[in-house]
Amino acid sequence: MSAVDELKTVVDAARKTEVDGRKFYGDTAAKSRNPLAKRMFQSLADAEGQHLEFIDQLVRGQFKAPAYDRDFARRLATVFSAMPESTRSQAAGTPDDIAALELGIELEDRSMAFYRKWAETAKSEPVRKFCARLRVEEEEHWRILQSTKDYLGDTGNWFMAQERWSFDGG
Repeated sequence: MSAVDELKTVVDAARKTEVDGRKFYGDTAAKSRNPLAKRMFQSLADAEGQHLEFIDQLVRGQFKAPAYDRDFARRLATVFSAMPESTRSQAAGTPDDIAALELGIELEDRSMAFYRKWAETAKSEPVRKFCARLRVEEEEHWRILQSTKDYLGDTGNWFMAQERWSFDGG
């Protein structure tokens, strides 16, 4: 496969993946009644929009593979832990929220596999760097979705796991 064909293949598949992801997360955010889930889904929709900008940069030959800024994940994680106790009891996810999170996790699994494959096999260095960068971001999205699912499904155990609570037999 020529470098031009490789670029076209990756760009076409990546664009479809990111457009579908942005639509899914945006639509899910609009439907969610849980303010935490709504915020998380909207943040993911916005992130997928940024990925589309990266694709346009790659096409123009201007993608520089900037270092991934983990502030996105940190901001979302603090949403849960900073929530007042009085609000936590209202945070349980609906079956629709949990189902949407599970579907999001599945979508991110597929995205990670796609980007991992091309990051490892692409002949073009810009394509490899682009795919490696997006794989890292999609992996972070997967973690956020899984953590949100854990939080909405079982808030008490989420806090034990996140804060590494332990119980001794004493």
